Amino acid sequence: MGDSMQDSDAQVQFIKDHVRARIIRAELAEGSRLDDEDLRHATGATVRAVRRALNELAQEGLLTRRQRLGTFVAQGVARAGTSPLPIVRSIAVLSTLSREALGRLAFTRDIFEGMAFASAKPLRIEYFTPTDVETRSIDMLPAVDAEMLKGLVQGVVGIEANHAGRLNTMARAGLPVVAIDFHTQDAAFDSVYADHEDAGFQATVHLLALGHRRIVFIGERCNPRSSDPTWQQRMTGYLRGVAWSGGETPRPLVLGGPRDPTNLERDLPPFHKRHRPTAYVLASGGLAPEVLRVLQLIDVECPRDVSLACCDNSRVRDGGLAFSYSRADYDLAGRTAIQLIASRLACRAMPPVRVTIPMTFIPGESSRALPGEEDMLPVT
Repeated sequence: MGDSMQDSDAQVQFIKDHVRARIIRAELAEGSRLDDEDLRHATGATVRAVRRALNELAQEGLLTRRQRLGTFVAQGVARAGTSPLPIVRSIAVLSTLSREALGRLAFTRDIFEGMAFASAKPLRIEYFTPTDVETRSIDMLPAVDAEMLKGLVQGVVGIEANHAGRLNTMARAGLPVVAIDFHTQDAAFDSVYADHEDAGFQATVHLLALGHRRIVFIGERCNPRSSDPTWQQRMTGYLRGVAWSGGETPRPLVLGGPRDPTNLERDLPPFHKRHRPTAYVLASGGLAPEVLRVLQLIDVECPRDVSLACCDNSRVRDGGLAFSYSRADYDLAGRTAIQLIASRLACRAMPPVRVTIPMTFIPGESSRALPGEEDMLPVT
């Protein structure tokens, strides 16, 4: 990457996330100088994007821009990074998942391990989760009294909790609130976000590098009313990967539908027969068992006939088959959430922070190269 990258809103946001994260991790003390050229190389951004990001951070009060002197971390804002942070001993966890589901799912277990590592031992957790069902719709967050929480815990972590109104209410009441994998433009709360667009991109590029050109994305179609933008971002990454392929751009193929995979037995067989894909990108690893089952009904096996790559690490194995998948470090997300709460306790005036967690692609047994090495892209 470099100056050839477009000066997009996403690139500017990435730079802002990078600078904020360095302040939260105490890598940048108040009054310290930021070098534009070092920042450009660290983020792979254009000069223009760096300038715009720093100007926006200065408008938020996080940085100070001094003519002919440079850019500096504002006084007071980074106090949490230059003095001992408060110890976080108690938090509330808000979720549309039941407490049992929170303890069972791989990514939530990683989040809790990260929070425990970064906080006091033991960390006291108050749960506000469904009790009558295992999971509710991701935006059906239970109503919680903010004043009651202020007397009970030091901060709030939202997991699978996409209700901006209720999270904002708690943050504006003076509670440090961190949402994991949820953010809105008008957020008053902090957030830790896995790079879901990059997850879709990585999965698609992996399959392209193996020689595949008829690659289908299975997940929620573009839906501006979706309560969970992560699947939308994964599809965007898939489309970006298809466009990246070079030469003749493969045709994007999307089998869209609700997050519930029950309709796959009806929709997938005719779709596969019509398009004859050699590979699938799944918006979630949770779709994999049903996709594999339905494909077997039409005598299509993985990886003999088709390859699979998943956009997350919600499921990494089905029976004896290890999936290719893009992994977010949710242990790091949990640690960062606690650091954000501690930083917010030390410096209430800090603007809302969004920290992005990178993705790592893990090749597995569910994807294989097509014959004909001359058609294969180099693995990047």
